[in-house]
Amino acid sequence: MSVVKCSIALIYIVMCLIVSILNCWAAGDKANNPSSLRKAFRHSKYSEVISKCWEENYAAFDAGKKLRSGVPYYPTEPGIELLSAWICTGNAKYREAAVLHFDFAHSRENEDHLLITELGFNRDTDARQIYNFYVAYKILGDKKYLEWADQGARALMIHLPRRHYTMLGTEKTYNLFVAGYCKSDKPYNTAKLDPWVDVNQNAELALVYTLLYFETKSTFYKSEIAKDIVTNEMEAGLAIQDAATGAIPIADTEYWNKKFDTLYGSYAMFSWTWLNTYWRNGEWQKHIERSAHWIASFQEVTGKPAKRYYPAESDQLEHVDLWCRIPGLWKIKSSPYKMIDSIFSSGGESRFLCAWGAPFAYYDVMGIPAGFYLGRAD
Repeated sequence: MSVVKCSIALIYIVMCLIVSILNCWAAGDKANNPSSLRKAFRHSKYSEVISKCWEENYAAFDAGKKLRSGVPYYPTEPGIELLSAWICTGNAKYREAAVLHFDFAHSRENEDHLLITELGFNRDTDARQIYNFYVAYKILGDKKYLEWADQGARALMIHLPRRHYTMLGTEKTYNLFVAGYCKSDKPYNTAKLDPWVDVNQNAELALVYTLLYFETKSTFYKSEIAKDIVTNEMEAGLAIQDAATGAIPIADTEYWNKKFDTLYGSYAMFSWTWLNTYWRNGEWQKHIERSAHWIASFQEVTGKPAKRYYPAESDQLEHVDLWCRIPGLWKIKSSPYKMIDSIFSSGGESRFLCAWGAPFAYYDVMGIPAGFYLGRAD
């Protein structure tokens, strides 16, 4: 009888272990699985210089401790860079430093789970905090990051109102989160904040609620409110895209709606591409592909790698611009190597790579094959 009981107990333990492993795998825990990205990185022609930049930034971050004070606008972003370094190299020190950064970023939130910066809180800074926690959850498999993302998304809905916005010169109306900063003093006063279309911000909000809508363990899984937010924020941004060229303007104002900025446009396209890997909306995809073709042909058409209007005019390719182009180019099967190689050959790789840290963790979660953006040394 005791043998039977022991056998049953052993079977139960094994089954629990299997379930635990499957749950970790479903949550995106890469720590216990061979990373195809790591293998591709080892063979990449860019691995040496990117590794050097990661090491420089690791030292600058003081192993993840340097930014554990102050009120940075995007405190999770160094964590994404460090996660990228970890999944590419396997060096545990990067993982440990990333965890420190995410913990610090969470500590910057108030008791209502709103990210507080020098100016207060707003839709932009909170959105990036939320989707970066989601990426941490997918990479590290720790459910606390998903809980933090859920808390942040709920806080936005509770404390930052959505109001109707009518597009300039049209009768098209969308229900959008208000823009601008709300001071962190209670009671929060958002009465003077209005909604408006600032494409990159609308896109990142649509991304946030998409990721949580499709995450089975999220409290927003299949939430109709989340879906409504996605639809309004996404389509408001698409509405001011140039229909002929696919170019993306900065915002819906008489001044900004003809300023087709490659950095902010690429960032919007980054969010659009990512979120539509879930929705697979055919009409949205047409907009995304037009934008990707605009970016892909930009240098050939203009003779310049980029065009910036904010905060000042410039033809210099910026680090965020560079890395945000990858998902859209992937969707239209346009190789990024010419663009990346031009940066390496110009000797400006340190400025470009170190500034946003080659955020390969994003691409890993999106499912972009590493071979698409990492050239082989051989």
